[in-house]
Amino acid sequence: MKISRHSLFLFVEGREFDLPFYENLCSEACIGTGLSFQLKRACEIRGAEGKTALIYYHDYLRRKKALSHNSGGHRTIIAFMLDKDVDDLLRRKRRSPHLIYTQYYDIQNHIFRAGNLTAAVSNACSITHAQAAAEFDSTWFAGVQQKWSSWVALCILCKQIGIGHANYGSVSTINAFPSGPTSIKKYLELVRRLQPLSGMPKREFLNKLARAHALVETLIERDKGDVVFKGKWYAVILGDDVRKRPSLMSAGIKGVEGRIAYCLTPTLDFHAPWAQYFVSALKRLL
Repeated sequence: MKISRHSLFLFVEGREFDLPFYENLCSEACIGTGLSFQLKRACEIRGAEGKTALIYYHDYLRRKKALSHNSGGHRTIIAFMLDKDVDDLLRRKRRSPHLIYTQYYDIQNHIFRAGNLTAAVSNACSITHAQAAAEFDSTWFAGVQQKWSSWVALCILCKQIGIGHANYGSVSTINAFPSGPTSIKKYLELVRRLQPLSGMPKREFLNKLARAHALVETLIERDKGDVVFKGKWYAVILGDDVRKRPSLMSAGIKGVEGRIAYCLTPTLDFHAPWAQYFVSALKRLL
């Protein structure tokens, strides 16, 4: 890292929401310290992008003992913000105070859950706050997670056994439509295709699938479904949900899935308790 007046350098994984999101968190963490910070994207690291680049650069700096150092009385700290994904379930989550993972699956989970959904829907759809409040509130998330619980369980299972026919990179192929319930027929057809691909005996495969279902259901019941539910899915589901609500047929619903997260971001309160998970992790480094 080149000589700089900044004390904290924070590398972020994504290109879309990460910079303003983590800038606000860094500002909170640095209050009263007199320290300044600079944010950088993973794409600024040569040779790789995303989480792979951040972990590679972290490991390189750790070997060089350069994650935190003092020079001429000036302390420099380097940290990395990563989407957790399901690295914890796969035992891939790295242990380092300089690697700070999201508490939920990804950054979008935090944006959707900590933001004001009613206000964001109002702005994204060009409807009144009262109209939005009548259709969407915080209970919407649990309903969505329940409808997609079978898909999430299959995604977890495929991650665990190393096959990609149900994966977090795509939206559900077993729901009748994004905001709709699981199609039992589609679910059973996919399960039948996955079992031989897994290379596992049928009984062992079904037992592992049952454990994935039980995990997802338990997390949803405890209001912790966001730990395994991909936050990026919310926009797709909400866009479909809006289009299927008769009361919103005359609203500005075209392209709402592309606008909703941007409308949520300004509603985030970085002084609120949810932000302390990140702020505390940063403060421990300073």
